[in-house]
Amino acid sequence: MTSPTMVQLCGKIARDSDEHVRSIGQRCLRDYDEFSGLKYARLTAGDEQLILSAALSAHASKDASRGDLLDELSLLIRATRAG
Repeated sequence: MTSPTMVQLCGKIARDSDEHVRSIGQRCLRDYDEFSGLKYARLTAGDEQLILSAALSAHASKDASRGDLLDELSLLIRATRAG
C-alpha cells in the first residue's frame, strides 16, 4: 500500500522554491515505489547534505513548515541509504 505521507512529502518538496531541492523532490516522486520506498531514487550523501543545509536555512529564516518538511526528508534519505 502506498504511503500517502511519503507521496505528500515528495510532492511538497517537488514544488520547493530552491531548484536543487525541487529536483530531489521530483526524483523522489518519480522513483518512489510502494514496496521499496525511496530505494530506487538513488539518493546520495550529497543530496542529504543539500537537504540538511536547506532545512537549516529555512529554520534560520523562520520558515518552520518548510524546515520541518526538509528535516523529515533528510531523515528518510538517511534511512533509505542505511537500509
